[in-house]
Amino acid sequence: MKKQAALAMGAIVLAACASTGSSLSPEERLQLYRGNSDPVGTFRIDNRAGRVIHWSAINDQALTVMGFSAQPYLLELRNRCSGLTFATSVALSNSFGTVAPGFDSVQPLSAGRQASSPSCRIATARRINQGGLKQAKRDLKDSRDASLVERDPQAKPDDGKD
Repeated sequence: MKKQAALAMGAIVLAACASTGSSLSPEERLQLYRGNSDPVGTFRIDNRAGRVIHWSAINDQALTVMGFSAQPYLLELRNRCSGLTFATSVALSNSFGTVAPGFDSVQPLSAGRQASSPSCRIATARRINQGGLKQAKRDLKDSRDASLVERDPQAKPDDGKD
């Protein structure tokens, strides 16, 4: 039951990230993830098949992934990955469930689970701090809300005469 709750929480965080992404450019989203994550040398995906439960392309060179552990990771690729932003699924190469940046890669897949593009080498992996990311999004929303100024309906247009 705890595992399901953790998985659901991770899915909510990734969904929130995706929904925030509509108001942020891909570069802003990438910076937000980088600022709320820590580099890792390797990470576990919990199975040898390389399946990830949730993933989201940020652009054609970065994506977030989450396996059964409900821990999301930011993966940045060495080069642009053709087909990543249009893929319906992704697979990660791995050694017995462990993904190692520099050695392993992301494979964009089409609807039929067939490779739709060549695999793309992972350059770096970062463990996303879900609490920090959530707070950063709240802070960003609050700062955007604070910058909105309501117009006084009684105000007259400035005619430039002083």
